[in-house]
Amino acid sequence: MSSPAEQILTPPPALTDWQASLKGLILGPGTPYEIAALDGVDELPAIRTEDEARPWAHGDWTAPDWAEARSITATIEIAEEPGLGITYHEALAALRRVMVPTSDEDLAQMWVKLPGRDLMRWAIKIRRHRLPTDQQYELGLAVGEWMAYAPDPVGYGVGLSTSTGFREQAGGLEFPLFSDGGTQLGLENRFTNPSMETDEAWFESGSVSAVNRSTTGVIQPDYSAFIIVDSAPTSTGTGVGQSGGAVVEGDWFAARIPVRPSGASPAPRARVRIQWFAAAGGVISATDTAIQDLPAFSFTRIVHVAQAPAGAASVRAYLFLSGASTTVPDPDTTASTDTWIGAVADTESAALAAVDTYFDGGTPGAQWTGTPNASTSTMFTTAGALDVGHLDFGAPGDAGELTLTNPGTAESWQVYRIDGPTPAEGFDILDVSTGRRLRYTQEIPAGSTVEIDAATADVTLNGVADRSRFLTIREWTPVPAGGSTTVAFLPLGAWAAGMLTAVHAPAWW
Repeated sequence: MSSPAEQILTPPPALTDWQASLKGLILGPGTPYEIAALDGVDELPAIRTEDEARPWAHGDWTAPDWAEARSITATIEIAEEPGLGITYHEALAALRRVMVPTSDEDLAQMWVKLPGRDLMRWAIKIRRHRLPTDQQYELGLAVGEWMAYAPDPVGYGVGLSTSTGFREQAGGLEFPLFSDGGTQLGLENRFTNPSMETDEAWFESGSVSAVNRSTTGVIQPDYSAFIIVDSAPTSTGTGVGQSGGAVVEGDWFAARIPVRPSGASPAPRARVRIQWFAAAGGVISATDTAIQDLPAFSFTRIVHVAQAPAGAASVRAYLFLSGASTTVPDPDTTASTDTWIGAVADTESAALAAVDTYFDGGTPGAQWTGTPNASTSTMFTTAGALDVGHLDFGAPGDAGELTLTNPGTAESWQVYRIDGPTPAEGFDILDVSTGRRLRYTQEIPAGSTVEIDAATADVTLNGVADRSRFLTIREWTPVPAGGSTTVAFLPLGAWAAGMLTAVHAPAWW
C-alpha cells in the first residue's frame, strides 16, 4: 500500500470535459461508455449536525456541522466503438472488472473532469453496479448504473509538493574591498533530478513498463534513467517527465533532453513536450517537438522552447518515445536519458542560451548551490572579469520556509515528509502566521524518512514503524480554503542536512 504522500502525488489521468476515470478505466466522450447522468459530484454531501433545540425559546443552540461520506452515482450507456477497436462485449468485460467490491485497505481512485473546473479526485469504494440484461442489452446498447462511496467527501485536485532544508542562522554577508569590475551571473537548472542520481522526481507516462536507475548510457556522473516500454504499448505519450518548477505568464522555458536508444532494433524515435499547469494543478496546454530519428547507442539531444500562456503557474517537460511509423513506441523498446537541462528566461533567445551548457555542479571556478547532479542548482560564475577584493562570510542562510496554497473551497490537510539526518533533539514545523507548531523529539538518521499525516495524526518511520509518541506538540494547522500558509523547518539542536517536504492538494466541496 502506498504512503499518504505517494497517494496525493499519484499522477492524474489525461481527461477532457465530461470524462471520468474509475480504477483506471476512462468513461465519457471518446470511449465506449457514454455518461448519461452523473450525480453527487457538484453538491454538498449530507450534513451531520449537533444543533439542539432551545428549551422555552425560539430556535436552536448551534454546534459544528460535519459532512458525511459522499455517494456518487452515474448512469452510463455502453456500446461498441469501432474507431477504438473495442467490441461491445469487450467493453462490457472491462467495465465488469472495475465494478467489484473494494477493501478498506485499498480504496480506488476516481477522477472527474467537469467543464470549467479542474480535475478532482476521490478515494472510493464501489457500492452498487446494475446492468439490466433487457432488449437494449441484446441489441448492443446496454444502459447501466453504478454507485461509488467516498468516505472522505472532499474532492482533491492534482497533488503539489515543495521542499526545504533546515533554517540556517548564518552567512549572507560580503564586505567589498576592491574590484576590477567583474559581475556575477546566476544560471539555474530547473530540473530537480537532472542527472538521475536519485530514484525519484520523474513521472512515468503511458505504456512504460519500468524506469530504473542504470549505469548504462551515462553522461554525468554515475547514473542514467533506463526506460523500458511495455510488451504491448498503446499510448502515444509513453515516456518520462520532470517538473520545471514555477512560472508566470510570459516566461520562456527551454529544455534540452538527451536520449540514447539501447539497440538498433527496435530503435525508438523521440519527441519532447512542454506542458503548462494552472495553480490548482489542471493542464492548460502543451507543445511538442517534431519526432526525431535516433541513432542506436549514442545520445541525441532534443531542444524545445515555449512561452507560458495566461494562467500558467508551473511547467513540466516530458520525453516521449515513438515507433518507426507511429507515435506509439514499438514493444519492448529500451532507451536511456541523462543530464536534463531546463531554464526560464524573459526571452526565447535567453532561455535557449541558458540550456546550451549543462549545469553539472562541477564546473571549475564556479560556485553552486544545491546537491550537484541531484537537485535544482544555481551556478554563480563571472562574466569577463573577477571580483578579487572582498571578505566573504559565506552564502546566505536558508530561511527554511515553505508556502502552501489552496485555491479550493475546503481546507486541505498536508502530509509532511522528513528525510534524515536531523538533530538528536528533533525539530519543529512552525506555522509562521499563527505560531502553532508540531514538535518531533527523536533523531531521524540519514537514509530514513518520517511521514506526519495531518489528516489522520499518523506518524510513521519508513512507512512501517509507529513514531507518534515522539510527536510531543500537536498543534495541527490545515491549508485554509482559498488561502495559503507558510511553515518553517527549525532544528532543535545543531543544524543538520535533513529535508522537509510538504505534500498537499487543492480541496473542494
